[in-house]
Amino acid sequence: MPTKPSKTDRTGRPDQADRIALTEDELREITGFAADCAARVLHLFEQSLPADPRPREAIEAARAFAGGGRRTQALRMSGFAAFRAAREPAATGRR
Repeated sequence: MPTKPSKTDRTGRPDQADRIALTEDELREITGFAADCAARVLHLFEQSLPADPRPREAIEAARAFAGGGRRTQALRMSGFAAFRAAREPAATGRR
């Protein structure tokens, strides 16, 4: 039987039905893995922008959560800040 295409909202992004339910332990494990991956390439960012602490702070916050810390707004905000840092022209080599 063919599957139905995913529903999308008006922006074309998948709707809630496409989300994967994770336990908090699973989320901690994935977060720890992502932090370890990011830490391995952090030096590349810091070569270009050594004074920008946002990616390092996000990795530290993610590792704290992975180690049993609480999910907080500060955790989310540090992740968003690191994402913004990576997209800024100085980090991407664009002017």
